[in-house]
Amino acid sequence: MTVVGKILVFVNLMFSLVVGGLIVVDYTARTHWAKSATDLESANKVSSASEGSLRQEVQRVVQEADSQKRTDEATLKSLQAANVALTKDLASVRGELRADRDKLEKAMATVTAANTEVARRQEEVATMLKSLENEKKRNDILSGEIKDARAAKIDLEQKVRVQTSEMVTMQTQLRSLEKENLRLKSSGGVTTVATRPQASDRNPPPENIEGLIKQADPSGLVRLSIGSDAGLVPGHTLEAFRLGNTPAQSRYLGVLRIMQVTPTEAVAQPVNRVNSPLQPGDRVASRILGN
Repeated sequence: MTVVGKILVFVNLMFSLVVGGLIVVDYTARTHWAKSATDLESANKVSSASEGSLRQEVQRVVQEADSQKRTDEATLKSLQAANVALTKDLASVRGELRADRDKLEKAMATVTAANTEVARRQEEVATMLKSLENEKKRNDILSGEIKDARAAKIDLEQKVRVQTSEMVTMQTQLRSLEKENLRLKSSGGVTTVATRPQASDRNPPPENIEGLIKQADPSGLVRLSIGSDAGLVPGHTLEAFRLGNTPAQSRYLGVLRIMQVTPTEAVAQPVNRVNSPLQPGDRVASRILGN
C-alpha cells in the first residue's frame, strides 16, 4: 500500500470515529431527553405544583439537545469539507504521480537511446582499431621495403666505388694515351685525345660532392643537378666522367668550371677540350679517386 492509500485509510477511520461519536452523543442526548421527560411526567403525577419548573427543565434539555445537534451537524459539514479537500489533494497527488511516471518513461527512453549510441560508438572504435592494426601491418611491410631499398642503395654505392676504382685505371690509361699523343704531335701525327688539364686549372670544392649532367648545350655549356646547397660557388671545378656497363665503356671526360649557381642547380663549361661530347646522365664529382 502506498503512502497516499495509508493517508486515505487513516482519514476514513477518523471520519468514522467522529460520525460514531456524533451518533453516540445524539443517542445519549435523546436518551437523556427521554429519561428527563419520563422523570418530568412522573414528577408531574407526583406533584402538579412543580409542573412549571419541569416544563422549563424539559425546554432547557431540548434546547441543549438541539444545540448539540447543530454543533454535531456543523462538525459533520466540516469533516465532509475536509474529505472533499483531501479528495482533491489525492487527485492532485495522482496527477503528479502520473507526470513523474511520464518523466521516468522519457528518461528510460533517453537512457535506451544513449545505450544504443554507446554500442554504435563501440563498434566504430572496434572498426577503427582494426583499421589501425591493418595500417600498422602495412607500415611494417613498407618498413621492410625501405630496408630493402637502403640495402640496394648500399649495394649501388659499393658498385660506384668499384667503378670509381676502375676509373683510376682508366686515368692511368689516359696518361699513357696523352704520352702517345705528345709523341704523335712531335712526330707530326694527328691525335684525337684532348690535352689533360693542368693542376692549376682545378679548383674543386672543399667537400666531396657528386652530381649529374641534366642538360648539355652544343656550345659546351651544361646544366648540373647540384648547386649552392651542395657547396658550389662560381669558379669551382668538377671532374666529368661517364660510367658504362663495363670498365671498357667507362671513360674520363674532362674538367668543368662552375659559371653560375642556384640552390639546386649550376651551369658549367669545360676548362679544356673534353675527351667526348658531354651528354645528360654523365657524372660530375669534386674529385676522382686517384687524382
